[in-house]
Amino acid sequence: MTLAMTGVVMVPLTAASAHPLAASELTLKNGKTWRGEINDTVEAVFIEGGRERKIEGKIVRADKTMVVIEVEANGSTSRKSIFFGDLRSLKTTAAAAVPTDSGADAPTADPNGGSGEAVGAVATNEGGEKAVPSNFKGVFILPMEGMVGTGLRHEQIEEIGKAADKFGPGQIIVLQIDSGGGLVRESVEISRVMIDIKKRHRVVAWIKEAISAAAFTALHCDEIYFMNVGALGSITMFAGTVAIKGDVLDAWVAEVGKVARIGGRSEKVIRCMIHAPFECSYTIPPGGGPKDAIFFDDLSGEVALDDKSSMLTLNATRAYECGFSDGTADNEEQLGRLLGIPEWKEVDDSGRKIYRDWQRLLKDGSEDIVKLVAQFNFKGAGGGDKLFLQSRIRILTDLIRWYDKCEPCIFEAAQKGAGLPPKQVLQDELERLKEDLSRMNRQRR
Repeated sequence: MTLAMTGVVMVPLTAASAHPLAASELTLKNGKTWRGEINDTVEAVFIEGGRERKIEGKIVRADKTMVVIEVEANGSTSRKSIFFGDLRSLKTTAAAAVPTDSGADAPTADPNGGSGEAVGAVATNEGGEKAVPSNFKGVFILPMEGMVGTGLRHEQIEEIGKAADKFGPGQIIVLQIDSGGGLVRESVEISRVMIDIKKRHRVVAWIKEAISAAAFTALHCDEIYFMNVGALGSITMFAGTVAIKGDVLDAWVAEVGKVARIGGRSEKVIRCMIHAPFECSYTIPPGGGPKDAIFFDDLSGEVALDDKSSMLTLNATRAYECGFSDGTADNEEQLGRLLGIPEWKEVDDSGRKIYRDWQRLLKDGSEDIVKLVAQFNFKGAGGGDKLFLQSRIRILTDLIRWYDKCEPCIFEAAQKGAGLPPKQVLQDELERLKEDLSRMNRQRR
């Protein structure tokens, strides 16, 4: 018996910016009221990292949770999220609005034309440190190991989001990713959850290995940090054992491109992680840094990132040099400094507990399924007597319970050679054996 995925279903993803907000009036905590429209150019004063900051740009969200302002700097566009509790003043200005069609959300030129695309850095405070909300209590860290769909799942991300919600918006959630990829259908669920949590919290990816569907998960984060051994890329989708092509490939490139924009990264880089024939290079302008890199969809830039001979996977050094990564850290203390927090402090053990509990269930469940399958196959040589039927009925009942309790355990067991047919097949066999046992009992009366 084997377990196989016979098809792939493409489900449209929703960009984080597609959050319907028509608010035209917002009363601040100091009693002052801002009246205006979404897409107005505004000046905002807020607290960040213990200091007062002021920025000006186009307002794209305004509610009692968060204000989001689109800011243009050095020829590129980024979005600054300000939690409502940190906002001190907000007023509409006479300055010209930032163009809606900016490099942060769409290519600045025909993707086949070879012209450059600048990707800006996330806004920081005046000292250059990363933003820390005024209600900062510490960090939530969620280790995520194993196959996407079994070890790495949307349910665990959802749980850590709920744990952070208890402390109010703006918490820092670190996803510590070590995964070689997995199921596309699970990636769709992860995308839905990630987009939702990012409306409330600062979600960070910390990469040991993020390949294929795991890379897709990390791309949702505004900040991506690597370990020195870290690797991210090769987001190839397969239908069965064959790489997708044609319209399906085009749709996947478009969907992953949307996720790239959610995290503020160039689609030109991401495309090379999906399909080998794509190319990418970049140039860093004079006086600029990695976050000012201008990307090209050919090799006309000063640094060749990927050519037609390979599928792009970035290591820590290459990712940082082109601004794809926000830094490299091998332990929590190093990561804390990059995050701009005073010291590494975890709010509680909730993320690590979520990880431990799930990994324990996955291990115990898959091992039990392997034993049950071995017993079922062994009992198959026992003939057709009553004890044989009773034994097989018990084993099938236990296997069906695992389908109900933890279907990923079924898939994990299949990776260990104990593949199972679909649940309905087991149920049909169970009913047949029960009927055989009932018939045998009637004949013995």
